[in-house]
Amino acid sequence: MKTQSSDTRPEAEIQLGFITLHYGQEIAARLRTTLTKKVKPMDIPDILEVMTPIVSAFEQLAVGDLLERALVDAGLAPEPPVE
Repeated sequence: MKTQSSDTRPEAEIQLGFITLHYGQEIAARLRTTLTKKVKPMDIPDILEVMTPIVSAFEQLAVGDLLERALVDAGLAPEPPVE
């Protein structure tokens, strides 16, 4: 009787196997290629430079209020306190 899995592949390989099984070899191969590319991580100043105008636009459009209302309506968030 076998009590322990002999599968010692890294978790990423197991996940790629799942993708192959459910979505096909072509998509799994594309994902593998994407995952193996060397990507330079962004520095915090880079992220802030990119995100600051996006956050400002969301604030001007009241996206936070709209998102909160949508989550409450969907039952995914509690009702905000009444002021």
